[in-house]
Amino acid sequence: HASNANRAFSNATAFNQDIGSWDVSKVTDMSRMFYNAHAFNQDISSWNVSKVSTMSCMFYNAHAFNQDISSWNVSKVSTMSYMFYNAHAFNQDIGSWDISSLTNAAGMFKGTAMTVDNMDNTLRGWAKLDTAAGESAIQSNITWGIANYTDATARQYLIDTYHWTINGGVFDGNKTIKGGHDADTLHTTATKTTLHGLGGNDTLTGGTTDDILVGGAGNDTLTGAGGRDIFDYGFKNAGNDTITDFTLGNTKTNTNADIIDLSDLLIGYSATSHLSDFVTAAADGGAHTKLTINHNGTGSGNSVTIILKNVAYTTDLLTNLIANGNLVLEAIKPTLMITGSGGANTAANTITFNFSAAIKDGSFTVDDIGITNGTINSGSFTKVSETQYTVMVTPSLGGKHSNVGITVAANTFTDVVGNTNTTIAKNTTKISNLKDQIDINTDLTHWDVSHASDAQKAFFNATTFNQNIGSWDVSQVTNMSHMFLSATAFNQNIGGWDVSKVTDMSYMLHAATVFNQNIGGWDVSKVTDMSYMLSSASAFNQDIGNWDVSKVTTMVWMFWDAKAFNQDIGNWDVSSLTNAIHMFKDTSMTLNNMDSTLRGWAKLDTTAGESAIQNNVGWSIANYTDATARQYLIDTYHWTISGGSFDGSKTIQGNNHANTLNTTAKKTTLHGLGGNDTLTGGATDDILIGGAGNDTLTGAGGRDIFDYGFKNAGNDTITDFTLGNTSINTNADILNLSDLLIGYDS
Repeated sequence: HASNANRAFSNATAFNQDIGSWDVSKVTDMSRMFYNAHAFNQDISSWNVSKVSTMSCMFYNAHAFNQDISSWNVSKVSTMSYMFYNAHAFNQDIGSWDISSLTNAAGMFKGTAMTVDNMDNTLRGWAKLDTAAGESAIQSNITWGIANYTDATARQYLIDTYHWTINGGVFDGNKTIKGGHDADTLHTTATKTTLHGLGGNDTLTGGTTDDILVGGAGNDTLTGAGGRDIFDYGFKNAGNDTITDFTLGNTKTNTNADIIDLSDLLIGYSATSHLSDFVTAAADGGAHTKLTINHNGTGSGNSVTIILKNVAYTTDLLTNLIANGNLVLEAIKPTLMITGSGGANTAANTITFNFSAAIKDGSFTVDDIGITNGTINSGSFTKVSETQYTVMVTPSLGGKHSNVGITVAANTFTDVVGNTNTTIAKNTTKISNLKDQIDINTDLTHWDVSHASDAQKAFFNATTFNQNIGSWDVSQVTNMSHMFLSATAFNQNIGGWDVSKVTDMSYMLHAATVFNQNIGGWDVSKVTDMSYMLSSASAFNQDIGNWDVSKVTTMVWMFWDAKAFNQDIGNWDVSSLTNAIHMFKDTSMTLNNMDSTLRGWAKLDTTAGESAIQNNVGWSIANYTDATARQYLIDTYHWTISGGSFDGSKTIQGNNHANTLNTTAKKTTLHGLGGNDTLTGGATDDILIGGAGNDTLTGAGGRDIFDYGFKNAGNDTITDFTLGNTSINTNADILNLSDLLIGYDS
């Protein structure tokens, strides 16, 4: 068993193999393991990293990586400095990590795609010393580089309590207000605002809608003012607070009933705990109630108290607060899964829908269910258990292929996190804009979409969707534009889809940041628009060199910001192409692949079926050395080629005038370009490309290659061509016409 994985895949820019089953249980060093592994994006969530002590720079410049590694046991890791630096796709909540040994996390999230939500969850998780989960300590004086955030309270708690230095990231004040270390008076008139008092004895007042009030350290006075307000407590330094207008009521039925959320404050609480060890209630001055909270249930350490003004104490008050959802002691994600069976393709069949909820809800009734193109069978709604329900539906499709939709009313299965809606459909002719219906990650494997022609925006912004839809019959679909735009979790094998009728793939996988499946076998011969198709698809790097793109007119921004993309697509038939600006901006294209693409596109290969190279095309490329191919497109077809830099480290180029170029360096390529040039190689093997004009070429020594790619080469003279068998004579020269000749074979 290896103990050191330092630099194991460092600079392996194309590596993307499944190594998720590796036994890394004895590895102690994973620093720089995937450094510059631009394409790597495999599931390694099951790795046992419990002995690892250093993860510094582990995913540095791993542009495509975005896997859920939240379950890793990192309790022995002392340094995570620059761990995800410039891992452009990385966007995961790792708030559950045990950071007991961590001493350095500088630059950790710089250049990642971390959302505010995931950064906030990580901030709050790391600021919580979860001894019940085995976490033993939070070390002091740590430097941590974060991303943009809103949870100013969690950030400040680490700074004040453990003397952390937290830099990087910007506070997002769009819907959040924060105070300072002194006594602040904060209020809002905007809708759904979060207020962070931070230090000092603060006065926080919400608006008329649902707000979140986080007093922070100090003795704070909190007023919700209107709507359903959440009074949020995450840390044991919360002090002694007063809530002036707490509204009682069942949070399922009363939209103004307020919530006190202690789920992040309480350590070790569960449904089997003794409530009185953690929270007690008592009368305060007759008309008020005082809650006393012991964050770990041991009776030691600081206690937090909350005065509920004008809420009279009764012996069953605490029980009622919990039952009605006014007091949240532990967080349970309110997910709901709906599955359907039956109802194959005829309107007469009955469909049975099954509901499986993650939380109990005794108030869920048939009235919470909505049906389209069908009716609920009378008396069929059945409560199987506190979390399991079934209902039977008879479709009314009128003999047509259409949707049978089922929705659950918002806020039916909910806690302080939010609400869940979903739709199940069968026999559909249109699968566009599904995100308007699907808000959870529903199983769509068995949908019959064989009659659908429009998939535009089907999973647009469906940020959690990642179901196996590879078996879908999409053979009738003509429009896939925006289909997976910003579907940031989607990475399923759809390489077997029949897309032969699709004409529009614009924005299809734009910002699908983890998608990296083999779609090289797709028949795209009818597609005319590939603009932005894979832009910001930061993980994508598959061989699509055999695509028939002969009808595509626009490839503008096609691979822009597809940071892992590095493929030779020189075989593409660009007969119809009129615009390709910004195509390769911010990709990983190597010089070899860019040069091969340049030369391939500049060659009008009529024997392969290419009919034309259009004039006046705009094209943005990556760094290159093949100046001759680039100049041929500019001179012959009047292309405007921008972007990319000429790499002169082993290449010399002239211009469109008569040049005299020579080299003394080893193995140099000389491009004369236009004009009647004089090119002279050095004493070793060189490549001489005269380009347009009547050129004089001298190899001078070694094995020289005189390369001809384009028909404007003119009438050249080679002054010192050395004959001989190239298999045995290392000085025998080569005249290469392979790219110049169209249709020749042996």
